[in-house]
Amino acid sequence: MVKYLIAGDFNPHHPLWDSQVPANNIRGDARLLADWFLNNNVHIDNNYDTPMRRGQPGQRDTTIDLIGFSTNSIYDNTFDPITVRLDLNTDSDHYPITTTVHLIQDDQSAPPEPPDLGHTFKSNKKDAWLQAFQVT
Repeated sequence: MVKYLIAGDFNPHHPLWDSQVPANNIRGDARLLADWFLNNNVHIDNNYDTPMRRGQPGQRDTTIDLIGFSTNSIYDNTFDPITVRLDLNTDSDHYPITTTVHLIQDDQSAPPEPPDLGHTFKSNKKDAWLQAFQVT
């Protein structure tokens, strides 16, 4: 079975990863994402209630950046636990998050398709991100 990591600034607020979100106040995109994680055996590696985004004045810090590993990758330590890098200044309201991937070439099948939450990746920022987080 394929081993994979899913990471992103997903933005949905859900009590599965943030206890300050009331269970009766879950938006559809958050429910869809949480259901997809659960149905595809994705382990959310965030430390529960650890903020990944600094709130602006008048806002609370939130856990909207999520990192998930396929459950089967946990058993053989394919990925190290994530680290929130407070020491890296990226001029962003999001904290950088790192992990180490231990590459194993034992399965070439594709991971499940993620749900379409209507968010996009800004391709003009790709080079800056790749430079900031060079593979070593």
